[in-house]
Amino acid sequence: MSQKTLSWPLKLPVYVLALSLSAVLSLTSEDVKAGILPGQKAPAFTADIFNPESEKVENDVASDLYLGKQRVILFSYPKNCTYVCPTELIALKKVMPKLRQMGFQVLVISADEASEKEDAKHSHESWWKSSDDQKVNKEGPLGLGKPEYIMVSDPDKKILQQYGLLGDDGMALRGTVYIGENGVIRIIEINSNDIGRDVSTHILNNAAKVEQLDERGKADAEKVLPAGWKPGDPMMPMTDEGVREHMKDKS
Repeated sequence: MSQKTLSWPLKLPVYVLALSLSAVLSLTSEDVKAGILPGQKAPAFTADIFNPESEKVENDVASDLYLGKQRVILFSYPKNCTYVCPTELIALKKVMPKLRQMGFQVLVISADEASEKEDAKHSHESWWKSSDDQKVNKEGPLGLGKPEYIMVSDPDKKILQQYGLLGDDGMALRGTVYIGENGVIRIIEINSNDIGRDVSTHILNNAAKVEQLDERGKADAEKVLPAGWKPGDPMMPMTDEGVREHMKDKS
C-alpha cells in the first residue's frame, strides 16, 4: 500500500499542537527571565557598593553580609541624577532612621557606576556627596546629601535581571523587594518608571508588615496579616471565626 500524505484538515491539529508547544516553551522562558517571587529565598549576589559608613567605594561585596542576617529592602531605580529618582531617594533618606529602628538594611541599586573615578558626574559616589539643599545646589541635578543607605552598582545589570527588576528598555525598574531576616522575600512591588513611590507611608507600612511577620512567635504561628492591616493592629487567626471578627468593623 502506498503511503498517503495527510490532507490539510488532518494536518491542522498537528500544526496547532506545535504552536501551543512553542507558546508553552516561550512562556517558560519568559517566566525564568521574570525573576523571583515572594516566598523564595532572595538570590545572593556580589557587587561594588558605595558604603555610607566608610564613605568609600568597596569592591566585590557579597550580599551574604546582609541577606539572612537582617531584614533587607532592595530599592531599584532607573538612573542617577535624573528626575523622579531624586524625589524618591531623598524621601527614602528621611525615613532611614525609622527603617533602621525596624531592623532593615536598605540597599538602593541601579546600573550606574559606584566610583567617581569611573564616572565623575553620575556615579553613586559623586551623587551621594552632592548636596540636596536647593540653596546650595542651584544648578544641575539635585544631589542626595549623604544618605545612610548603601548604594549598589550593577552596570552589567545581572542583579537587576536576577531579581526581575530590569525593564525591556534595558533600564532598571522602580522595584521594591522586602526581605525578611531569614532571607525569604515577603513583598515585591514594581512601579512604572514615570511613577514615584510613596516612601513616607506605603514603604514604611510594608516594612512594618515584614517586621511583624519576622517577630511572629510560636503562639502567633497560625495568624496572618489581613487586608488593611496597619502597625499596631492585631493579627488575624487563620480561622473562619477570625475572618468574621476582622470583618465586623469593615462592613
